[in-house]
Amino acid sequence: MSKIERPIVVGALGGSGTRVVAEILQAWGVDMGKTLNESNDELLFTHLFKRPRFVHAVSDKKLQQRLRAYAGLRVNGELSPKNTAKFVRAALDPIHEMDTEKVKEMIQTYSSGCSSEQWGWKEPNSHVILPHMVSVFPKMRFVHVIRHGYAMAMSNNTQQLELWGPHYGVSEKSIEFDEIKAQFRYWRIANRGAQLVGERLLGENFLLLKFEDLVEKPKATLEGLAQFLGMDISGDQMNSAISFVEKPKDFNRGKKVTQEQVGDDGTSLPLFGY
Repeated sequence: MSKIERPIVVGALGGSGTRVVAEILQAWGVDMGKTLNESNDELLFTHLFKRPRFVHAVSDKKLQQRLRAYAGLRVNGELSPKNTAKFVRAALDPIHEMDTEKVKEMIQTYSSGCSSEQWGWKEPNSHVILPHMVSVFPKMRFVHVIRHGYAMAMSNNTQQLELWGPHYGVSEKSIEFDEIKAQFRYWRIANRGAQLVGERLLGENFLLLKFEDLVEKPKATLEGLAQFLGMDISGDQMNSAISFVEKPKDFNRGKKVTQEQVGDDGTSLPLFGY
């Protein structure tokens, strides 16, 4: 089985706690990329796929071709001149101020390929194209991190809501009218979509990881993560991973939130074990 077919991918709604998960995977020897930002997002993937207009305008074939080209660069350091031009040209519509020179630099950074046996990336928006990723990476393992919906409804991180919300039936008008209720609605729809698609297409290779479990039960949660990934983690590696986990200052921000504030009809939280 080709290494290209089995990346480890971390996705979520932004602000769910994916940064620490990526940090732990890196410590466990997974090559999570060389062009990471402070949140451990893999910026070349961000540049290529955090693009609603591209994702919804191109054919499935072209989207999957771009995924294959990205994987070939990450794993083998190989990118055809044609795909190099396409990757660079995408910077004419820059994401996070990544211009053409920055994209050329990122491509060059990966020219040596991946020396680690396991590779992958963390980019919260990954779940949006999960069906396409499964088509290209049939043996991939997808870790979908989720945080309580009331906490997420009060989050200042609304990038995904604004980017993808209208494509999930959360209109721009509803976002402007009541951002908190719109964020909670997106939280339910997007996470439920990822959960159903992941479980159906990936089966045991899909993991729904609750951020609260990671914070409150780090050892048991990380042991489950290691088992999911088929990793034999030493005691020292586990203790090191546990030391990465910290309770954020706003960990309990959702506890004072009411159903009325977020527009919860009582059916959303149980879907995810809350």
